[in-house]
Amino acid sequence: MLAICVYTVSSGPVDQPGFHARYLVSLLIATPALIFPLWNAAIKLRPCAGLFERIKVYACRGVLTLVWLLLLIGTIIAFSEVPAAKAADQQRQDLIS
Repeated sequence: MLAICVYTVSSGPVDQPGFHARYLVSLLIATPALIFPLWNAAIKLRPCAGLFERIKVYACRGVLTLVWLLLLIGTIIAFSEVPAAKAADQQRQDLIS
């Protein structure tokens, strides 16, 4: 979580996101380790009678929903940028030609 926070507040994502994204590669390994405990707590269909247990289950479900929404939004943004990338690539190919 610290790596994401530092990356988010730095100027790296604004200036050169592709260059600075290499620091996030380790998150490919850390993400399953973070999501697995959340998933185990969230799959309980009926939380136990304790208030703490209910809060924990619903908080885990909320965090997993937030992660899912962020991944969905990122995918939509990536696909929406494809036409602009193709146009820029065509422009570069025309310049090379």
